[in-house]
Order: sequence, then structure tokens, then C-alpha cells
Amino acid sequence: SMPAWPAAWPALPAPRDDPSVPGGFGSAYAGARDLGSPVFLRAHRADARAEAQARVSEVLAWMDGPSTSPLPPLRARASAPRVEVAGAVLEGVEIDIEPGGAR
Repeated sequence: SMPAWPAAWPALPAPRDDPSVPGGFGSAYAGARDLGSPVFLRAHRADARAEAQARVSEVLAWMDGPSTSPLPPLRARASAPRVEVAGAVLEGVEIDIEPGGAR
């Protein structure tokens, strides 16, 4: 069975929460019908960017069962020049996720 999705996603931090800010989303897949090959995702909003690559079956297995990692099995990179969260201002934010990375 499919895992339950969260009832509501957390709100984006300002100014990313402004619906008038331009953005976009894209995905690509070139593989067998069983989704065994990696799926590529790309999103941007104003000057923030995110890219991810994952195998659907691996992410679903991670969501459905006990895992030794709090992070999903994917390769991802996100960046934003400025993020405001709970009164804190972070500048030059870059996040990289690698499956099976150093612990």
C-alpha cells in the first residue's frame, strides 16, 4: 500500500511564500515502465534552485519501512542566496544530499 502523505506541507519561508514570485518545476524520466531508472526533478522559485535524482522504488521502500537514515535515498542539491526561518537569516545557503554519504 502507498504511504500516507502529510495532511499539509510546511509553509515556505518568506519571501518564497509569495505566490506572485515566479517559479517552475520540471521532471524527466528515460527508462523502463517499471520506474527502475532514476527520475530527475528540477524546481526554481525566484533565485532559489533545487535538483534531485532518485529511483522511485527506493524512495517508496524508504518511506514504507524502517530505515537507518533519516534522509531519503536520493541525490539532491538546493541553493538560495538568502533564507529567513523563525527570525534567523541565513545567507548563501547550499545543501547537498548524497545517498550512502559519510556519517
